[in-house]
Amino acid sequence: MALAALGCKGDDAWFGSGPGAEASVTTPSGTQAGLVEVVYTLSGDVSEADIAVSYSLDGGSFREATQGPGGEGTESLSVSAAGDTHTFVWDSGADLEEARESFVVIRVWPERGTAGRSSAVTVHNGRYLAAVENRSAGRVRLYSIDAVEGDVRYLSAASTGGTDPYDVLFEDGFFFVAHSTSNDVAVLELDEDEDMLIPVEGSPFAGDGVGAKHLAADSSHLFVANVSSGTITIFDRNAGTGVLTLSPHSGMGVAGCRSLLVRSSRLYVASETGGRIVIFDIDTNGELLPNGASPVTSGGLLSPRAMVQAGARLYAANASSATLCGFTFLGDGDLSPLGGSPFAVSSSGVEQLAANGTKLFAVTGSGGSFLSFTIDSSGAVTEDAGSAFALGGPAFTAATAGAVAVAATTDRESFETWTIAASGAIAEASSSPEDALAEILRIALSD
Repeated sequence: MALAALGCKGDDAWFGSGPGAEASVTTPSGTQAGLVEVVYTLSGDVSEADIAVSYSLDGGSFREATQGPGGEGTESLSVSAAGDTHTFVWDSGADLEEARESFVVIRVWPERGTAGRSSAVTVHNGRYLAAVENRSAGRVRLYSIDAVEGDVRYLSAASTGGTDPYDVLFEDGFFFVAHSTSNDVAVLELDEDEDMLIPVEGSPFAGDGVGAKHLAADSSHLFVANVSSGTITIFDRNAGTGVLTLSPHSGMGVAGCRSLLVRSSRLYVASETGGRIVIFDIDTNGELLPNGASPVTSGGLLSPRAMVQAGARLYAANASSATLCGFTFLGDGDLSPLGGSPFAVSSSGVEQLAANGTKLFAVTGSGGSFLSFTIDSSGAVTEDAGSAFALGGPAFTAATAGAVAVAATTDRESFETWTIAASGAIAEASSSPEDALAEILRIALSD
């Protein structure tokens, strides 16, 4: 961890309220990790300025921020009366390693000018990984994962109380686990002080369908796709306690329902057997109201099983063909196919998709491959050189956060991790593969 004093141009003696530029910092949104993009403006009567960038964990004592790749550096930056916008890339992994900090202030200070500060930023270079074991009696294993380097470490395990667990989802400090035989959902609270998962009172909570597998949530509801009954279970969700209550509006029918996705008060349902994406507007009471644009059948949809959101776009993988469909979200909830959709991929049978900035990742189930893609500015998807990557066994789950992507295997009982460079290039992490100590079916990462 970098603890050195600022010194030279970073020395506070060189700075203050003076005739130089004035900085204004835009607070990075969401949970940050690894390379943090700091956007700021420089305004004033001078033509250019050098800056010093620092960070504080208490809002008072500041330390020099290590510069990462990209951005515009710290010297000879343009200044205008209206304010010129610049970017500094902070390598938080070098300064904070695997820390989980909820109050980080970033300061940009022009030489002989006036500093600007961000509001509090959450930086979690360490994440928690919950892994559903591939066994009948429900059990979840908890690990820590370095979101910069990819190292994985086992912490503890917890029973879910259900039978044949499948999907796992993280929301608001809780991991939710769907069980496809007992048709209920376990809720496990993440205890960061003890590095363990604690079942909330009443868990698991009974649903009303058959074959409960896929999960999605909004701020006050949890949705479950029941693949055998072709219905959507709706729970009202207490964000504070994690407790679930079956909604009186539960049980909406969607034949062939698989992956679920929530965006802007709408639920998107992949219907694998119907070759479509079904769209519902989510009423404030949790009722699902058919959207006027539903169903969407264009864009190359044949058998969508896995879906993921990447910014203002949705991507869906066809289970029966080696294609990936891409759409833009429209304001009314409709999906507009991207030019070139569907996009060819090297393997069929994609079970899960994960998105991270301009990167998409996928696993191919019994095909045992990990796929890596790059999204261009138009939304088109191109598979990366070297993809697909053989995993040595079946893999049904992938996740990504910070500068890391991870896939887990069943028979091989392993985690395979990759690091994502600022350029978008991926490389197998130095610690990969790592022993998961059990067959893993699905994983989810904390914030």
